[in-house]
Amino acid sequence: GESDVTDIGIDYLCSSLVSKTLTIIDIGMLGEENIDHVDVASLLTHIPHLTSLGCYSFVGKALQYIIDNINPSFVSQLQYLHDTGTMMCTMNAICSTCPHLKHLYIDSPQSNTLARLTTLRDLQRLKIYRFKCDEIAPVVKCIGSQFCHLTLMKGHGIMDVTLLIQHCPNLIDLDFYMMDELMCMRSSGAGEEKFKQLRSLEILNSQM
Repeated sequence: GESDVTDIGIDYLCSSLVSKTLTIIDIGMLGEENIDHVDVASLLTHIPHLTSLGCYSFVGKALQYIIDNINPSFVSQLQYLHDTGTMMCTMNAICSTCPHLKHLYIDSPQSNTLARLTTLRDLQRLKIYRFKCDEIAPVVKCIGSQFCHLTLMKGHGIMDVTLLIQHCPNLIDLDFYMMDELMCMRSSGAGEEKFKQLRSLEILNSQM
């Protein structure tokens, strides 16, 4: 959680007996890099069955450090990941080291990085904060059928909801928060497309 963790504490955790069985470690403070990514890299390389680092928001940076400095062939068991300020090199590291990723939260990705998400073939839940709406379109067209949960926050530009209707037939939960503009073009004729599985739709502070 939000309690301070020392280097000594992390070293002890990495060498302890529980390192062989731990799958989830909720560490750090949301949005703050109060634990160095090098220490998080140590957790990832010494605790082989980790599936989540909870609210720690710079996991991609730790994965990139592993590839660049420890093991270029490293593959994690992570199923959930949160990264902030994601650059292309970081996104490449995420995609190459996390083949089992099911739930991803990307905060403020650099331009053109979202296209790499199309390589994540197990991804089911996607949450993005501060992004360009036109950059999500290729992702939705390629792997949208995988998504069960999609949360889009503070998207800049026009978000075409029609794309989601066409390419995300398995969506159960869809959330829009603080979007610049949402647009939905009605299709004509008897074969009008619609969400078939959607159970929850939330739209807050978004222009329509």
